[in-house]
Amino acid sequence: KNSQTEYNFERKADAVIINIGTNDYNQREKLGLDANKFASIYEEFLRTVREKNGKDCKIILVFNVMNDTFAGAINLAFKRVGGEDADYYLFKAERTTHERGNSHPSINENKKYAEKIGDFIKEVLEIQ
Repeated sequence: KNSQTEYNFERKADAVIINIGTNDYNQREKLGLDANKFASIYEEFLRTVREKNGKDCKIILVFNVMNDTFAGAINLAFKRVGGEDADYYLFKAERTTHERGNSHPSINENKKYAEKIGDFIKEVLEIQ
């Protein structure tokens, strides 16, 4: 299908992984986002993801890959939507300061993230 085709959510996802707080962070001032506004908008987005994917979908929120400015807001939205009791899961990436270019993770750091996030997804989905 082409990029103009709207996804209809006929097939429900087993899991949705949302990585937030990376390059989108740079738009906060332009958009007038403070932590409270961010939390409210993120909460609304998470509820939409749940609505579109059903109650059995595991929704994994990945954050802190590049910065932690809205970490508190992400945690607040996570709690407001029901947290793990409602099948939302937090994965806080542990950033390192070495090998970074312009706060972006290096290739080595991305490999470490991929392994850790993969293990976390397996744990959430109860995959051996």
